[in-house]
Amino acid sequence: MTQAEMRYAALVRCGVLAFVAGCASQAPSSPCADIRPRADVAACLEGELRSATRQMDHCYETAVGWLRELEAALDPNAQPGSRAALREAEDALRNAQSAWTRLRDEFCASVAASYSPGSGAGDLELMCHIELTRLQTDLLRRHFAPQCTEPR
Repeated sequence: MTQAEMRYAALVRCGVLAFVAGCASQAPSSPCADIRPRADVAACLEGELRSATRQMDHCYETAVGWLRELEAALDPNAQPGSRAALREAEDALRNAQSAWTRLRDEFCASVAASYSPGSGAGDLELMCHIELTRLQTDLLRRHFAPQCTEPR
């Protein structure tokens, strides 16, 4: 068994197919874990990624909306720098989200590249995207948009 195959087997034992980032993760079980035939797993994971992305995008838009509401609520006599600071915060958030997307894509591609073809690398890349997208959603909620709920 190659090193990549051993890593893949270890990850499966730890529950990777159940969206677990590692053996210590507390991720919820995946609706894709029991999918058969094996070829249908990717379609299931792609659906999970679409759902996670929709949630993250919703929280991002909620965060941007919150910053805009703060700016709109400023007293007209507020310090001149207050409006500029909120606009800068919005620009910084937009730039950070864009940079985060590139980081996620490159990181997950590197995860997949570390496995040999036919070892489930594509599924692992999708799972990486799902996990990191959910983490970003949690960060957006925690720092900008605690009121962010499931998108309608």
